[in-house]
Order: sequence, then structure tokens, then C-alpha cells
Amino acid sequence: MRDRFVVIFNENDLPHALIGSLTDITVEKQAENTLQTYAHIVSASSEYLALIDL
Repeated sequence: MRDRFVVIFNENDLPHALIGSLTDITVEKQAENTLQTYAHIVSASSEYLALIDL
């Protein structure tokens, strides 16, 4: 989860409200992990590699 919040202060500079959001970043993290896996495979290989998407 990614969170972003902003505190809103009143005229006396005291916290009055909190505005924010939470975002599910599961798909982003899975894509990042897949990319890291491919990068590791490529960097560890001394052979020619090809990725074919049919």
C-alpha cells in the first residue's frame, strides 16, 4: 500500500483535519519483482538470450 496524507490546520495552527489516500500497489510490486528476476537471469548468463512473445 502507498499512502499520501496532508494535515489541514485551523486558524490557530492546530491540526483540524487529515486528508489522504491509500493506493494498492500490488501489481506494480509484482511487475518490479518480475523485472528484477529477468535482470538477474540476463546478468548471470554468458549465453545469447532471446525473449519471444507470440
